[in-house]
Amino acid sequence: MDQVVKGRVLEKDSGVPIPGVPVSNGETIVPTSADGSFSIDLDSGHRFVYLSIPDTHRADGSFFMDAATVRSNPKEIEFALVPAPEKSNRAFSFVQISDIHVIESQSFRTIDRGSLRFYSSRETLSLALHQIEQEATPAFIVPTGDLTHRGTDAELSACHDAFGTIATPVFALFAGHDGSEEHFKNGDGVTATGNFERLFGPTHYSFDWGGRHFVLFTDEDLMFSAEDQQRKEAWLTSDLSSQPADRDIYVFVHCPPSQELLDRLAAYNVKMVSYGHYHASKLQRVGDIDVVGTPPATFAGMDTSPRGFRYVQCGAEGHRLDFRPLASHATSSSRTGRKGAIGPWRLEWNRELPATNHRAKPVVSDGLVLLSQQDETHDGHDGIVALDADSGERRYHAVAETAVKNSVAISDNGVAAALTIAGKLHVFDTRTGVTRWERELPGHPLRWLYTTPVVHDGVVYAGGKAGCGAFDIEDGSEQWYTTLQGDFDFQPCYASPQVFEDLLVVPLQGKGMAALRLSDGNEEWKSDFRVKYQSASPRVAGELLATGGNYTDLGVLKAATGDVVWQFPFEHKYVCALTADDTSMYAGTPTGELQCYDLRTGEHRWTFRVGDDLMDFSPYQMGVRTILAEPVFDGNHLLVGGCDGWLYVVDTETGACSDQGFFGAPITSAPSLAGDRLYVATYDRKVYCLAAQ
Repeated sequence: MDQVVKGRVLEKDSGVPIPGVPVSNGETIVPTSADGSFSIDLDSGHRFVYLSIPDTHRADGSFFMDAATVRSNPKEIEFALVPAPEKSNRAFSFVQISDIHVIESQSFRTIDRGSLRFYSSRETLSLALHQIEQEATPAFIVPTGDLTHRGTDAELSACHDAFGTIATPVFALFAGHDGSEEHFKNGDGVTATGNFERLFGPTHYSFDWGGRHFVLFTDEDLMFSAEDQQRKEAWLTSDLSSQPADRDIYVFVHCPPSQELLDRLAAYNVKMVSYGHYHASKLQRVGDIDVVGTPPATFAGMDTSPRGFRYVQCGAEGHRLDFRPLASHATSSSRTGRKGAIGPWRLEWNRELPATNHRAKPVVSDGLVLLSQQDETHDGHDGIVALDADSGERRYHAVAETAVKNSVAISDNGVAAALTIAGKLHVFDTRTGVTRWERELPGHPLRWLYTTPVVHDGVVYAGGKAGCGAFDIEDGSEQWYTTLQGDFDFQPCYASPQVFEDLLVVPLQGKGMAALRLSDGNEEWKSDFRVKYQSASPRVAGELLATGGNYTDLGVLKAATGDVVWQFPFEHKYVCALTADDTSMYAGTPTGELQCYDLRTGEHRWTFRVGDDLMDFSPYQMGVRTILAEPVFDGNHLLVGGCDGWLYVVDTETGACSDQGFFGAPITSAPSLAGDRLYVATYDRKVYCLAAQ
């Protein structure tokens, strides 16, 4: 039976009524009258009565009341607010973090290398929050869901307690993992938010700050009954519709927003939609809305983004974005080394790039060094920057709509192909950067493509798990497009297609690999040797295909048929960097080791180890050692870049290190050799040219 609840919103101490404050039951919204009073329906499905706090006040304690408590004592209720004139300042900053995954077990462990002690998830979160508060001094922090791993009372309590260790207000959003325990217990069709609500209150709510409106809207419908889905959808429409036309609106969800949701939000003055879920960094503008994905703050992202936070600075003219990594350790080294010098090479020049290239190997062509850019500020730096190979002077910027996460592919006649994360293929003149043509792959702009294209015999092959296509390099005409795994590329994966004779071998992260005929895109073979999202690209070596798979497998397949030559458990977790020659395969690991194996038998030959990571890049881990950069052959040596900031010269036969050079920041992309020059890009947006002496 419906119940009408009456109440008032007043200033604490003075008792002055506050008019115009939105009051909600999670479905409908009513504003307080001139005397601060309100009247709102409360039916059996409503679990809270709560406020949307204006930017003139802050809550004195909680901004919500439990509906069961209100029903049991149906007298007029009262909310007290405290004047907060500092919230009216239009210039302020806030921080988004996501996917904290506080867990009771020790599955996700953080090691303090100084004391060799493992931190709990709660301690890790608390340390990250204090670091954010100190470095960014935000007005508030919004964690966009998956606060915990299973949504148990213990996990949610640990998370809630960690939030309480900082002075900065934290506005938490519910997501699927925060209701996992209840969902598995009760099944589909039943709302699974009880554990979260007991500590954090409503799963969807809003507030004002600095003349802007902030909306936290949980979008994982599987965790809600059909009735509760309808209630929260009605609430969202009511909340957005009640905003003045000129008020900027910022929306926080957990999952990457669908085109349907973006179209719905475009009807209002929404300036930004922020999310997590994919544990990855992605910035794009869809219409007039900045759509922003952020990696976790408590461990590295699935796309090997370093753990960190999204920093948003608001001012009179809008907002400015940035992603700020959380460094675990100072970017220095106790070991001695000749900075910018290694082996026979000495520093010739170095330059700072406008954005990071992260995992993309520098590509040298026509006297230029082409560097892929992912711009974490949304200031127009995405695309390809070309530097003069001799002097390092900037020659052009081939602009892309979103980040280019992997290297460009080059044709024999001076044409380059770059693929954006959103699924647009840019083909341009290598010498000038002038665009020849562009092509949107099916699913654009909601693709998640970290792969590099392939150029072969006048055709560009581009795509990933969702599907790949073949396009004439001269005019961009489509020769074929093959749908592989539906309309999404989940999960983020750098493993890229490889050409073997008349086949295009496409890694399908989490599923396997497929070989498509170059002529028509039809499937020649399929293997369930599962490349995971952390995996490096398979490598063609003669008739063989060297690859990692699953979480623990290493193996070699026949490239023509997909048949397994050998396969065994890989005790070093997975292969995150890989190269091969006719006799050996060299596998880099998230345990900081380079392992050498006989290509034809799998016999282990040697192990080489790098030092401690300067930043955390390995998914779900902190305080470890990692090799992300593909080792590069230099005669009978390998050039091995480490996340410890060192570049090593390693003997291919013995694994002995003959020299090493320190570059001051993690080396997360493969170095590039061209003639007597060596080009090294580092995560701190630097690129170095070393010349042989």
